[in-house]
Amino acid sequence: MDKNNIPEEVTVTPVIRDIERLINKLVSSIWYLIRGMASGLVLLLQFNIKHLKLILPIVIVAMIIGFASVNFIPRTYSSNLLLRLNVESEGQLYSDVGYFNSLVQEEKLDELAKLFQISEEDASSLKNFEIKPHSSYREKLDIINNIYRELDSATYQHIDFDLLLEGGFSAVSSRFMIEVVSTDQKIFSKLESSLLTYLERVPELQKMKQDEVSRLFYEKEILMEEMNRLDTLKKVYNQALLEKAKSDKGASAGTTVMLGQQKEGSSLNPLDIYNKYLYYSKEVSRIDQMMSALDNVYDVHAHFSDFGAKSGAGRSLRALYAAIMGLIFSYAIVGLFSISKKGNA
Repeated sequence: MDKNNIPEEVTVTPVIRDIERLINKLVSSIWYLIRGMASGLVLLLQFNIKHLKLILPIVIVAMIIGFASVNFIPRTYSSNLLLRLNVESEGQLYSDVGYFNSLVQEEKLDELAKLFQISEEDASSLKNFEIKPHSSYREKLDIINNIYRELDSATYQHIDFDLLLEGGFSAVSSRFMIEVVSTDQKIFSKLESSLLTYLERVPELQKMKQDEVSRLFYEKEILMEEMNRLDTLKKVYNQALLEKAKSDKGASAGTTVMLGQQKEGSSLNPLDIYNKYLYYSKEVSRIDQMMSALDNVYDVHAHFSDFGAKSGAGRSLRALYAAIMGLIFSYAIVGLFSISKKGNA
C-alpha cells in the first residue's frame, strides 16, 4: 500500500499509546516514591516511639547545651568603617590592620585597650579585623582609564581589565572597608576616633598629604592667573568693541577683534574667552574640593554603626542544631546496641 494512502488514525494511534505508557510510568513512579516516603516516616516514628526513653533525654540535653552555648561561645557582631585614601597609603593601611589582628590573636589586651582608649574588658571582646577594597564599578572604571593612559600598547595587551573590574583588587580601588568583629554589640562606636587617630599618626603620610596640598595650591594659582588674564582680555575686547561702535556707528554680531601680532586669519572670539574662563573655574572648584578632602590622610565615607550586625547562630538556632545532632547521636547509640545484641546472640 502506498504510504500516502495510509489512514491518519493508523499512524497517530501508536504515538498516542506510547505517550500514555510514559505518563502512566511517571505517575506510578511518583506514587511509589510517595508511598515509600510515607512508609519510611511511619517506620521512623515507630522507631522513635520504641526507643523514646533513650532518644528523648539525649535530645533534651543537647538542646539545653545548645541554648546555653552562647555563654561560653558568645555570639559575634560586626560593623564596617569605609575609608577613602587621599594619598598613596594603601600599604600602610593594610599593615596597620594586620597589627590590630596580631594584638587580638596574641591577646595583648593592655595594648589594645591603650590603642583604642577602652577598658581591657572591652578589648577582650574584639575578635577580628579585616580590610578589603570597596570601590564602585564606576570608580574602578575611572582608575582603569587613568592606568590605560599611562600604558604602552605592548603592556596593555597583557592586562585582563575584565578581571580587574570583577575582582576585589586593591590596585583599582581608592576606598577600603575595615570590618571589625566583636562579641560586644555596642563597642564599635567607641573604636572609631582612636582608630582614625592611630591611622593618621604616620609622619610619612602627613608629608605626602602636605606635598599634595602644595601641588594643588600651586596648580590653583596658575589657573587663577589664567583667569585674571582672561578678565583683562575681556575688558580690552569690550573696550575695542565700544571704540569700533563709535567709529562705525554700530557693531555687527560677527565682529572679531585682532589683538597684538597674530597670524593671518586668526581672531579673538568672545565665546572662546567665555569657554576658557568656565573651564578654569570648574578646575579651580575641583581643586578646592580636593584640598578640603586633604585635611586628613583618610576620608571617612561610612562610620561604624552604634550597634553591630548579628552574625552566626543565636540561642534558638543553636538549640535546634544541637537537637538535630543529639537525635543523630541517639540513633547511632541505638544502632550500636542493636549490633552488640546480635553479636552476643
